[in-house]
Amino acid sequence: SWAPIAHFAEVCLALVLPHTGFALLGAMFLTLVGLAGGTLGAFYSWATSLYSYNREAWMTDITILQSHDYQYDNMQIATHTMSRDQVRDRTTAAITKLNN
Repeated sequence: SWAPIAHFAEVCLALVLPHTGFALLGAMFLTLVGLAGGTLGAFYSWATSLYSYNREAWMTDITILQSHDYQYDNMQIATHTMSRDQVRDRTTAAITKLNN
């Protein structure tokens, strides 16, 4: 909100206006506007760099998580395939033993 800056400007006007001309008043106002703009610009720059860093970290985390999930799913499929093969081999061995 601009309310604190506006209040500060009003206080400065009340103190400076009776003692000086409008040139100093204009210079003070421009200084306040420049200070506010510089502060907002610095905050925007900081927020942009922070967002960029967080996005890169998030993208890396997501890539690693997807890779982990893919490997886990493949491991589960391989485990079930080996289990089925083992059951088939044991069943075949039992049937062969019964036939002999």
